Amino acid sequence: MNAAACFDRPKLPDSRPLLLKLVPYLAFIQIGGTILVLVLGLLDVGTFKIGGRVVSSREFLFQAGLPLGALALVSVAVFFVFLREAQWSRHLLIGYLLLGTICQLWVGENRTTLGLGLTVDLPVPSGLVLFAFACWYLYAKPNVRAYYRNLKTESGAG
Repeated sequence: MNAAACFDRPKLPDSRPLLLKLVPYLAFIQIGGTILVLVLGLLDVGTFKIGGRVVSSREFLFQAGLPLGALALVSVAVFFVFLREAQWSRHLLIGYLLLGTICQLWVGENRTTLGLGLTVDLPVPSGLVLFAFACWYLYAKPNVRAYYRNLKTESGAG
């Protein structure tokens, strides 16, 4: 098949629910942000905190480098799996969010930035709230369950 024939095929309508359409873009932003933090740590640029305590960039990388690196790698996987619409993508996203919550607990931050320099200290890590919402959305919301059921039947038929 030549390259021109690939562009002649009509594009199928995107049946993904709205939030599932956004996941690859959000994962891409997460990849960039995580890599930026790791590079800033390597270059010793900025102030780093773990558990609300200011630490050197070396200590930050020693304590948070591994979980942040793992988060970046899983973000790459989430990005590609959601672009390809794999039927197991929601399981990977749940693992990703769980890893993010563990990273948040690891560095001891229960602070959410609201913008304009405003932050809120939360009694529960915001990652845990996001994890609970994602579990409901991916496994209980009817249109999302129907979408994944259709993916399963299409992959079984093909």
